[in-house]
Amino acid sequence: MDFDSREKSIHANFIRPMTKMYTCPKNIQNDVEAKKMYGQEIRKAINSRISTKVPNQETFDGLVKKIWDRCVTEQSYRIWFTPAMIAKHASKINAEWQHRYGSIDRALAKAKEKPEENRGRKDEPATQGWTIEKCDMHIEEMEHLISTGGIQKDIGRALMGIPLAAKRRLQGAE
Repeated sequence: MDFDSREKSIHANFIRPMTKMYTCPKNIQNDVEAKKMYGQEIRKAINSRISTKVPNQETFDGLVKKIWDRCVTEQSYRIWFTPAMIAKHASKINAEWQHRYGSIDRALAKAKEKPEENRGRKDEPATQGWTIEKCDMHIEEMEHLISTGGIQKDIGRALMGIPLAAKRRLQGAE
C-alpha cells in the first residue's frame, strides 16, 4: 500500500463521514484553509500511527473504520473529533492489530525454525522416554493418590493403566 492510497482511505472512511455527521468547530467554520489543515492533521494522526506492515487496502480500511467506531462512541459533542482523541484510538487499534498478527507471524517463524520432534511410537515405550523405574515411580504415585483420596479410585486406576502398559511392553522387549 502506498501513501496516497492510505490518505484516500482515511479521507473516505473517516474525514468525509465526520464532516457530514458532525458540526465544524466555530473557530474554523468560515476558514477553508483551516478546515484543510484540520483534515491534514487528522490524516497525519491516523496514517502515522497505523503500521506500514498492513498487508492490503481492505485491512487498512477495516482499521480506519475501527478508529471511526471508537471515536464515535467516545464523542459526546456534535463537533468534529479532536486530533488527540483520534491519535489515541489509532495507536490503540494499531497495537491490537500488531499484537494479533505479530503473534501469528512469530508462531509461523518459530514453526519454520524448529522441525517437528519425533514423539516415538506407542508400541515402543522406550522411544517415548519410559523406563521401568519411571513406570514404577508413576504407579506408586498413583496408588498414593488413590489411597489418600487425592484422586477418585476409578480414574486413578484408569490412569495407572498407562505406566502399567508401558512397563509390560518394556519387560517384554528385554
